[in-house]
Amino acid sequence: MVTPSYKQLGKQHILFDPELFRSERVSSERVAPDIVEVSFFDPEFWRRRGALVGQALGRGTTYFVQDGSRVYALRHYRRGGMLANWVSDRYIWPGVARTRPWQEWSLLKTMFDAGLPVPRPVAARAVRHCWSYSADLVTLLLPDCRSLADMLGEANLPLGLWGRIGMTVRRFHDTGIDHADLNAHNILLNKKEAVYLIDFDKGRQRVGGEAWKKANLSRLHRSLVKVAGKGSHPTFSAMGWQAFLKAYDGMKSARIS
Repeated sequence: MVTPSYKQLGKQHILFDPELFRSERVSSERVAPDIVEVSFFDPEFWRRRGALVGQALGRGTTYFVQDGSRVYALRHYRRGGMLANWVSDRYIWPGVARTRPWQEWSLLKTMFDAGLPVPRPVAARAVRHCWSYSADLVTLLLPDCRSLADMLGEANLPLGLWGRIGMTVRRFHDTGIDHADLNAHNILLNKKEAVYLIDFDKGRQRVGGEAWKKANLSRLHRSLVKVAGKGSHPTFSAMGWQAFLKAYDGMKSARIS
């Protein structure tokens, strides 16, 4: 179970998992500053110490940094759409508990504690600037994973793997988890074909309802068609989607019967 702690330092509001820092072995291999220092959320701090080990591009850039035996994923919240041309990373201040990193960190905690396949939340930060704020989220990196989008860019996936993905999405839906941006980039698979979901910005936990589940699936299907269509040969077929839906609906039927 993740038990959060809260710190406020001036304009900084930080939510974090203290157990990760209490249990980490203190040695010369560690380069991290204290969790409540600004530099913990700064990719340049890690770069200067040679601890920046990778990055992933999306709406913004997610940086992967090595700290002893752990690898963290650092993400700075950035806007999408037309508004991003004027305000790239600022949001209207709604109160700390309603900021985007606070809500995403809390949802990740709920899912992680429930045993759902998501990254473990490490820290969330909201920095207030009068009537607005900027934000960051840190999670533990899921090791040896690739996105479904990357895999589709290379070859067709086995139907059994589509079934695994369908069953995984069903688990989240059965727990009431509404992923606001379920797409091929936010589904990860490791070398053992375990399936994970990431990026729960604007996600939430719901009670009942079917419309939002159908909307999640429709969004995912559009993403798969789009990603597969960028390659020189089709890597996503109706058979793959049917295998996904069969596994998704099969788990639902098993729970009803």
